[in-house]
Amino acid sequence: MQESAAIAISKSNIAALAFLFWDMLINLSDEIEYMWRARNTWVKWAYLYIRHFPIFGIASMVILNTGVGIAGRFTPRQCIGWLVVQGCILLSVVLLVDAILILRIYVLFARNRALLVTLVIAFVIEASSTIICSALAVPRMTLGSKCLILKAPRVYTGNWLASMGMQTILFILTCYRFYTSVDRRLGTRSILHILIRDGIWAYAFIFVAALTNVLLLRLQQSVISGICFPWAIVAFSFAGSHLQLNVVKELVHPSIPSNILTSTEMELGTIGNANAPL
Repeated sequence: MQESAAIAISKSNIAALAFLFWDMLINLSDEIEYMWRARNTWVKWAYLYIRHFPIFGIASMVILNTGVGIAGRFTPRQCIGWLVVQGCILLSVVLLVDAILILRIYVLFARNRALLVTLVIAFVIEASSTIICSALAVPRMTLGSKCLILKAPRVYTGNWLASMGMQTILFILTCYRFYTSVDRRLGTRSILHILIRDGIWAYAFIFVAALTNVLLLRLQQSVISGICFPWAIVAFSFAGSHLQLNVVKELVHPSIPSNILTSTEMELGTIGNANAPL
């Protein structure tokens, strides 16, 4: 049973890696033009991290969990360490995506400091909850061969719920800004339209990936409960990178005349890109 589960998880890891690598390749020309040549800001480097680091992270999972059987020779303590590494890969991507989304919300709401403080507090709560839940849960997990999770304590779902809650807050704020702004009448390609369009599918992708992991951990409680873990990394990497790239592409080569771009839209363009309209 554990051998067949290990094979299924390995296939899931390979599929996740192939999806991210394929998406990176087909968007590489846009990435070079709009992101690699952008000015050096933390947002640019955050984008590059979100886009490329998960590929190496999932590749390491493939190497350790495929037929070579490296994880099968791990001691229980080494398995715990490997779970911590996987958790850190996901957490780093999640927090960077959230930080960029918070920055976008801050600009969209005309640099409202009260809102920024509130979101930063929510961000800290999310990060703290995830770290605490993981720290409490990982040592209490029941592990099988090849570091497969046989049973996870209930507290482990807290890190997923924290992320789902934060994403929901950011999505609601984006929708609110869209439906209360006159900019939504500028046309189907205004920046706010792009934000809400991408925000809907990105939120759905991330939410479904997180919810699937929660349900597998709580309801399945079997050796395949971690089969969708790499897809949570994929969801944040794919959504976070495309949300940023699509906005920058529109601002560098707008489909609406630059003279009717709002100050908010132009300000968004200066974040992480040296070629955005000023």
